[in-house]
Amino acid sequence: MKNEELPVDSATRRSFLLGLAAAAALPAVPAAAAAQTSAPAASAGPAAADSHEIDSLMTIVTLRYGSYLKSEEIPMVRHALERQYTSVATLKKVPISNSDAPDCLFIPDGR
Repeated sequence: MKNEELPVDSATRRSFLLGLAAAAALPAVPAAAAAQTSAPAASAGPAAADSHEIDSLMTIVTLRYGSYLKSEEIPMVRHALERQYTSVATLKKVPISNSDAPDCLFIPDGR
């Protein structure tokens, strides 16, 4: 099997599956809290219920990694958490069944 250098921005199955695993670590928005928001979700920022959870995640990040972060990096981390939270909400809208699985092929001789 050849070791090829992949570009930094290329998406692989492994990175996709790791992203799904990371997305599963984010807490789910309760349906009742989502139903209480009467404003449309097309606004630039997260909804009020989402912002509380993002604030909680930011608190965890600053407690664990605050000594490694510069003050100008904290808004970038918050923006990344907001993007991930939005991505998770979008992924959870797609219905899947037990028969759905990623396309992983096992080839024993490594061709």
